[in-house]
Amino acid sequence: MITRNRNRRGTTSNDENANAQGKVIGRILNTRSRAVLSEIENLNLAELPDKVARPSDQHSKCCLDACAIETLRLLKRNARHLSPQMRDNFFRFYKQRSEIRAECLRANASYFLSLDNKLILKDRRIDDANQRSFDYLQNIEFLVYPLPASFLSDCVDLTPRMRHILVNWMVQVHRGYRLSTETLFLALRLLDRYIYKSANQVSRQVFQLLGVTALFIASKFEEVFPPDVGDYSSITEGCFDSSDIAVCEQMILHGMDFLVNIPCPLVDSLVHNLSKYFLELAFQEYELAHLPANFLSTVSICLALAVTKNTYIIDDVWDPKLSYLSGYGIDDVREPLQMLARAVLRQSVPSKYRATYDKYCADDLFQRVAAMPELESRTMLMLSAELEASCRQTDHDGGKVAKPSRVSASITRYCF
Repeated sequence: MITRNRNRRGTTSNDENANAQGKVIGRILNTRSRAVLSEIENLNLAELPDKVARPSDQHSKCCLDACAIETLRLLKRNARHLSPQMRDNFFRFYKQRSEIRAECLRANASYFLSLDNKLILKDRRIDDANQRSFDYLQNIEFLVYPLPASFLSDCVDLTPRMRHILVNWMVQVHRGYRLSTETLFLALRLLDRYIYKSANQVSRQVFQLLGVTALFIASKFEEVFPPDVGDYSSITEGCFDSSDIAVCEQMILHGMDFLVNIPCPLVDSLVHNLSKYFLELAFQEYELAHLPANFLSTVSICLALAVTKNTYIIDDVWDPKLSYLSGYGIDDVREPLQMLARAVLRQSVPSKYRATYDKYCADDLFQRVAAMPELESRTMLMLSAELEASCRQTDHDGGKVAKPSRVSASITRYCF
């Protein structure tokens, strides 16, 4: 699954806190792995244990019907909070996801229905609610936690550049305390959504306080041993004390209606680390920060696959498995992938706001992926200019202006 499920404790697969020692009370819970799309290219149905039953068409129909019922319940519960545009965007994604999955199942039902199950066979169990849980996480991105593209527009004191600088500082703090990647993603999601919901209460004087408090809340939610509030107070160099952070914490939690369980994005190890690097860069880019986590994960994985396979042709790395799991098509990811590739290329220019680059360039934990020469290669240059190149080629070959495709609207299709 692209969007991870938080209903797991006691698992340390692909977890930066895997070596943390904690007290074990009672029996060890056998929860599912948090590995997302783990080794997606190496899935082989022939390796499935004989005792695991293949999903039947009847089981498939029941599962899909249950997912639809759960989706309608969620929509009914949150309908009064949604604008007509939000509802339209949700139904557009829901219809597209249903069509993509139906097409995949018509092509090879047993393969795609067994795909998710293979991801959790390390626990030797099949989770019947797996598909419903994944659909729920995708749905609440649109129904509970929507974020418009211009979420800073109502903040008279704040600019995208100020957000860029704050996110860079938050990455430095995150790296200094060696927090998990999920903590950073959740903190940034909390920050952006609180700014959008409480724009009239946010000014540049408290912007750093919001950032450090978002990290404090996220670390308490994600970490086994989170830093103390005094630690977060000390890194502000006396600008804010512990009581300021405590008051701000209450403001954020009340502003978010205590809805902190936000779906966040998170496979061969190299592709996994490259995807995490691209995701952190995407969160620092104002033009990409509003996109759903499921969508950003799909774009990041696609770009990571293109880099590792050294190709700038997205069609060569796109796989029906990505469409089936994410609910997005190849045309949806082209333009945001181009924007993300440009953000990666900008990291090669010396700057004092490259905390994410420094983190993934110097840390062996992430295989130093930011220092890979492929990220400054001709392939990356072509990826960052794929759309313009294709338009120029169409104009040159046909002798007329290239017609705009639905690709041009992909970046705004899921905006609110």
